[in-house]
Amino acid sequence: MKHPDELFPLMKLMLLAKRVEKKATPLQPPHWAFCYITLRKVSRSFALVIQQLPTDLRDVVCVYYLVLRALDTVEDDTSLAIEVRVPILRISTATSMILNGIFHVETIDDYNEYCYYAAGLCGLGLSKLFCASGREDLAPESLSISMGLFLQDFKYEENSVKAVQCLNEMVNNALLHAEDCLTYMSNLRDPAIFQFCAIPQASVLRLLIRQRRWLMSTELSSTSVV
Repeated sequence: MKHPDELFPLMKLMLLAKRVEKKATPLQPPHWAFCYITLRKVSRSFALVIQQLPTDLRDVVCVYYLVLRALDTVEDDTSLAIEVRVPILRISTATSMILNGIFHVETIDDYNEYCYYAAGLCGLGLSKLFCASGREDLAPESLSISMGLFLQDFKYEENSVKAVQCLNEMVNNALLHAEDCLTYMSNLRDPAIFQFCAIPQASVLRLLIRQRRWLMSTELSSTSVV
């Protein structure tokens, strides 16, 4: 095991997963049972944090996540003809704006703009849901957007010099949002909402730290690592 210090937190997370799965009882109406079964299929990590939310937030966040996940899947599926994808994606303001020319990412500004629509607006929507529930005050827009941007996924190829240099820039870019995320979470009052936000953010931060260490140790990065 490369990271034995993670064993205890992992065991706690597994126990939490079992508790929240029991919370989604088979007595649910069929449509909600379908939603939570689908949620666990497409993302076990988000299923975990969503299902531990208070009842008045759990269902709406579940549907919110599934809709965004479905739109993201349609957007990424290039096997579908554009004539099929566009009408589906037009139901979302964010994806409509992506369709209007942000598919071609060539610069850092392009990447930041794409991430804003692909992930930043998700954070903004969640903040509005938290506020509508009466459990939290409406967070500043910039902090909400940073919460979404920090979770934006990216992949890299370890044997490519250009890929390593690109990863370095993307890690640096993601870390710019870390302080905003900490500020956002420090203002949360509801323990369940805090846990919902903190678990994914902590996972991403741990991943970024590992990637930063790898970047600093690889010869491919040479002097490009900041």
